[in-house]
This record gives sequence, C-alpha cells and structure tokens, in this order.
Amino acid sequence: PRPVDSKSYGRRIRYIWEVVDYGRYATIAEWNPATDSFRVDFSNSVVLDKIAARIAKTKEEVIAEVERRAALLRRLTENKVIEIRDIAREIYSYYSNPEQVLRKYGLRARAIQVPVGEPAPMSESMEVRESEAIKAEAPSTWSEGADEEDKVAESILNILREHEGAYPLWRIFVEAPVSKITVFKALKKLRESGKVEVSRSIIRLKES
Repeated sequence: PRPVDSKSYGRRIRYIWEVVDYGRYATIAEWNPATDSFRVDFSNSVVLDKIAARIAKTKEEVIAEVERRAALLRRLTENKVIEIRDIAREIYSYYSNPEQVLRKYGLRARAIQVPVGEPAPMSESMEVRESEAIKAEAPSTWSEGADEEDKVAESILNILREHEGAYPLWRIFVEAPVSKITVFKALKKLRESGKVEVSRSIIRLKES
C-alpha cells in the first residue's frame, strides 16, 4: 500500500464484483498492488447492460457517461468542493445542463464511437409495439399530462407518502419516465414551496 504519514501499512478493497446469477460473478474492478491503483473494466457489467436497455442507449454511451461523472467527481475533489450542499448543487446542475458543468470544470464530453453500420429501418408496427412496451414499463405511480412538471411533482409527493415520507433521491431520477431536466425542475418547485427537503441524498416530505 502507498505510505501514509510515513507508515507503509493500510487496507485496500481487492476486487469489485457484480452478481450475475447464483454462483456467477463478473469482475468489474481489481486492485493492482504494484501501482496501488484499480484496473476497471465495465465491458463485463451486466448492470450497465440493463441500464442501457432501460434508457435506450448503447452500452458504450452508458460507460462514457459513467466516465464523465467520475471525472467530474475527481475535479470537484481537486477543487475542494467537499461540502454536501455544494456537491448536491453541482450534481443538480449537471442533471440540468451537463455540458455547462463540464465546461465549468475544464472537462468536455468525449465523442462516442459506436461500431457497426446504420441501424435497420423500423416498421410502423415495430414502432407501435416498442412504444407500448415502454409505456408498460413506466411505474404506474408516475402521472402523465399536459403540465408534465406539476404532474411529476405530484408523483414525487405520492411516492414519498407511500414510503413513510422518505425516498432515495437517485431512485427518483432513475425511475421517472421523463427527462432528468423535468425531474430537476419538479424537485426545485417542491423545495421552493417547502413541501420537501433533500438531506444526505434522501428526499423527505415536509408537508403535514
């Protein structure tokens, strides 16, 4: 391990696995003792496969997004942005306008190169089936309507009421079948109206 305060002992996580199935694991990261660093390989990740399928992206695009977020977190650390409130502000800003936040910290979105040719044209019947499948997967808790922002805000309140007034913030962004910008604006409305508060990555209901 790398010496700390002139002492050469320490602890390291040696491997990070994903559980694929009973008795089956995929190695995602492995500690290299020679360099005291991690070798990370997301190509085996089944979790990223599922995320890519759910949000209709390629796995390469999802991995690139993970790398961008990791680079941003490293840059926040380098710039001494360590208070929870400051970190949350930058993360919310990233959800709203990622390119602007990346530029702010001297980072830029790397172009994704996806192999293989043009996608095959989709027939009208395929488009209909795919549209129906996406609607079927969306959680029934989420409302839809003309004023999407207010509907999402109401859906968030319903989720909090169903879960004893508290829910992980990241799950709101992942589960909402709308854009992250819409979720961000809905959360902002709820916070400004005093109906919710966000603390330690948990959104909590404040209304009586």
